Amino acid sequence: QEAELRQLEEKYKRLVESLSEEYIFYSHDHAGMITYVSPSITKILGYSQEESMRNYREFLTDHEMNQEALKHSMASLKGLVQPPFMNELYHIDGSTRIFYNTELPIYDENGKVSGVEGIAHDVTKKFTAEEELRKQDEILNLLVDTIEEVFWIHDLKADQLLFVSQKYELVFGRSTESLYQNPGSFLKSVRKDDRDFVKKAYKKIGKGRGLDIEYRIIDPSGNEKQIWTRSFVIMDHRNKPSLSIGTAQDITQRKKSQREKDLLAAIVENVEDHAVIKDTELKVIASNRANTAAAGKKSANQLIGKTDIEIYGDFDHVRQYMEDDRKAMKLKHGETLVNDQVFIYPDGKKIHSLVKKFPIYDDQHKLIAVASISR
Repeated sequence: QEAELRQLEEKYKRLVESLSEEYIFYSHDHAGMITYVSPSITKILGYSQEESMRNYREFLTDHEMNQEALKHSMASLKGLVQPPFMNELYHIDGSTRIFYNTELPIYDENGKVSGVEGIAHDVTKKFTAEEELRKQDEILNLLVDTIEEVFWIHDLKADQLLFVSQKYELVFGRSTESLYQNPGSFLKSVRKDDRDFVKKAYKKIGKGRGLDIEYRIIDPSGNEKQIWTRSFVIMDHRNKPSLSIGTAQDITQRKKSQREKDLLAAIVENVEDHAVIKDTELKVIASNRANTAAAGKKSANQLIGKTDIEIYGDFDHVRQYMEDDRKAMKLKHGETLVNDQVFIYPDGKKIHSLVKKFPIYDDQHKLIAVASISR
């Protein structure tokens, strides 16, 4: 009987000691003093077996997971079988390792718990990889939630929508769940006179072509929106279309603003007043038709990037134009400099003009240009 037990013990010991790459077998008493540790601790944590014979708490870092680990160990010492748990231990070089632990109570001949024995599996690489993946997921989710566009990923092989951001519900007024169930359901929002065009564009994705289209939708409230969709296709190792990744952006306000700018530009371009805009170095960046003609040029491009001295010559009245520009640049938003100014045409003709000059600021209240309108 004893011989069989010794053989079994030796067999168990050889098994334990052979698992030196990732596993540490251990036991400790009620006080937390380690009573046995497998030789694998040297390869995994750098300590010799002799150095390891101390209180196991000395190996614990201050990581928050160790608070839960201590609770599990204390419960095991009360005879309560615990689920596996994680802890973080110090390596002899000061670095740390993450372990996945399974513990069981040890009973003496009287049936009382005398300690705990367990197996610690080194899962540092796996845990680090999962933690890195989790962080990447958090960054991706933050990015997706932050951008204004609807973001989506479609598996072209399985014809399955893998992901769509919550912005879809805000822009299209439909649930993401409905899109997951039927990726083509967004077409119900597309205006009927744009629908065929959008369908044809999306069919080209399956052939490996990306999207760059604009179309109109009607949301559930009846509002018309202008949508700009772009996408690209990722090919697999056989150069077959695999994934389609894209965005859909509500550009309704941008389109409206652009139309307003175009209308205003058309008005300015065709009025008889001379209108010109210069940058902070007093170089022309825009000139309407009347101002261009007054400068003796056929195209505004002949004035772009030039100062008044370069256009009209170095004369006192030209220097006065530029001095008035500098004064206007010092004005606050909404203020205007008004002067009666002598304008001399290239042919020498003189006229008196009422000139209004004012500064132009961007959204951050930074001066970016000075405008002048004269008649």
